[in-house]
Amino acid sequence: MQRQLEFWNDDEKETSKRTHLEVKNAQAETKREAKGLFTNPDRQCDFDGDPHEKWPQPANTRNSIFVDRIRNDIDGPAHRFEIRRHDFVEVFVDKDNLRYGHIVGISQKKQEVRVAFDDANEEIWFDIACIFPAINETERKQKPRSLDWKHVSENGDSICLQQEIAKRISRQTDYTSLKIVSVVRVGSMKGRPKLTSTSEAQAFFKKYWKDNPSPDQEKFAIATLDTKHAVQSVVVITQGTLDASLVHPREVFKPAIIEGASAICLSHNHPSGDPTPSREDHEVTRRLTEIGTLIGITVLDHIVVGDGTLESVSIREC
Repeated sequence: MQRQLEFWNDDEKETSKRTHLEVKNAQAETKREAKGLFTNPDRQCDFDGDPHEKWPQPANTRNSIFVDRIRNDIDGPAHRFEIRRHDFVEVFVDKDNLRYGHIVGISQKKQEVRVAFDDANEEIWFDIACIFPAINETERKQKPRSLDWKHVSENGDSICLQQEIAKRISRQTDYTSLKIVSVVRVGSMKGRPKLTSTSEAQAFFKKYWKDNPSPDQEKFAIATLDTKHAVQSVVVITQGTLDASLVHPREVFKPAIIEGASAICLSHNHPSGDPTPSREDHEVTRRLTEIGTLIGITVLDHIVVGDGTLESVSIREC
């Protein structure tokens, strides 16, 4: 990651000491490493690092639409990625509601896609700015899903039409798993709490965990903050024992990037009631702080709150 950022901001003095071939080879290697951050390089293109104004116009069709990420972020260098009709999606409706579906419609004019949900006869339009390639470390491509014929007949839909749709989906083999992140708003812009000190952060998350208790398992959440450190939203990132391998930086910073946040504040609960941070808690905080510095989103603090007791500890002050 450090080498990648050095490439994006090359030091002219250091560059002048190297031969043209050395610079070219180093840049080529760094580009390869940067593309390694892409979750689906077949659908993501960085145009060899050219600035956004030099990118070609996207070749949109009725069956695909493109999203431009014009800044370097946690998903890698600035890039364009493609969304296709029939792509499967995970939709984070709110902090406790994850739904699955697939894209059935595309609006180039509104820059939106229509998602049909698997669990109900319902379709919803989503802005493409909220869509990201989903992280799948083991298998990036998924096999087409079979159609539930029992569900179709209950809905009373035309079997012929559904058979035609099933045939069309079965021919689609290059699926990309997408993620739609819909953050949980704290409320209106007026009267939002500000986290400008440790005491304010502790008071805010004490109230949050009191209103959203989790006595059976740990939950890890972030508050996204604007430039004045007013709270924009709170998003639950993971559930279960806090572990560096589970708290993936991409998942932590995506809501902040969507919100255009200037900073974030981390928090998680301890079901035992004892807020004393573990070694793993410190490691997660250190790792996320370093990555936040690289992408320009400050990690202000990490507040640990004991369930039931509502005692809290600031990891920054430990």
